[in-house]
Amino acid sequence: MKIRASLFATVALLSSACPAMAESTVHFSVGPVTYTLVDLAPDDGIAPSLTFGNFETPRIRAEYSKIGAGAWDGVLAGSSTVYGDPLLPGEDATSFKSSGNSTSHAAISDWRDPATLRISLDGHIDRRGEKASAEAKLYTGAMVFELSPNTAVRFAVKTRVDALLNEDPQALSGLYTYANLAVHRAGEDWWPAEDAFHGYYGTSENPVVHQSVTLVQSLHNASADFLFGAVELNTEISLFSQGRVPSVPEPATWATLAGGLGLLGLYRRRVHRSSTR
Repeated sequence: MKIRASLFATVALLSSACPAMAESTVHFSVGPVTYTLVDLAPDDGIAPSLTFGNFETPRIRAEYSKIGAGAWDGVLAGSSTVYGDPLLPGEDATSFKSSGNSTSHAAISDWRDPATLRISLDGHIDRRGEKASAEAKLYTGAMVFELSPNTAVRFAVKTRVDALLNEDPQALSGLYTYANLAVHRAGEDWWPAEDAFHGYYGTSENPVVHQSVTLVQSLHNASADFLFGAVELNTEISLFSQGRVPSVPEPATWATLAGGLGLLGLYRRRVHRSSTR
């Protein structure tokens, strides 16, 4: 009985050397978009105003309006690259993908008016193969507005990431989040001024994440004419876990394994002797 108990203890010790995987989750929320107007010429008799709508503009970069999700759970050769599907201006939309124990979800709602816009990106992985990932992205494209003469506008949007990173500590795993607020004159050819948030979280350094960041961007119209502008939101998450290439076992590991095998051989030998008596 003592040998059997020692054998079970050795098996338990060997099993504990290979910790079980555990799930990781992330929820990334963005919105609403708020704004504040500043009257640059209080004596001109024009009240500051801003109106969103489907205005005709030379170029509003609508080709960048996309929503997408991707997930992968399997061998290292797999990929969860997200290309995204076009978003129709102002319409609610969702994108969902799953693979094995990995899922990803992207959603946008109430964005006919940016003041009520809500974006949510969610990911979940529980790796059982060599690699698992969950990715989601959402680009609103240009939301066009008309700004009154001699008026400045300051846009702000709140972002929040809540994550539990509880994957195998021996794995290469972590989370990347991205949010970008851009404001520019509608039809501009160059990349607009922007305020961006990049979040990098490693499993060992940041197992629990609760972070809020407010992005701010402004646009000035110092002319006596109305100005067409555009505000854009780009958001993305990437949650991943990849098994490390097994390393050469430590001497202590070899010793434990040899001891376990020795106990197993001794136990089998005694069982054989008992059965032949």
